[in-house]
Amino acid sequence: MLTIGIVSGLLSSVPTMLWAWSVWLLPLFPVVAAVTIWAYAFILVFSALWFAHFCLRAREPQFAVITVESREVTIKE
Repeated sequence: MLTIGIVSGLLSSVPTMLWAWSVWLLPLFPVVAAVTIWAYAFILVFSALWFAHFCLRAREPQFAVITVESREVTIKE
């Protein structure tokens, strides 16, 4: 969990760095804005999928314990 938080936090600073470095790119504002929005969306999806993978892996032992009883059902006509 700590690794997920650290990596996601570091990745979320990337679009901010793009804004800081692109001050001289003011004429290209629409392009820079589109790239940063795409980057934030990508980071959000990456973080969510990584967290879901971690949670499912943690729950895997619980899923293995669940057993289902089977019963025979007869239908009388």
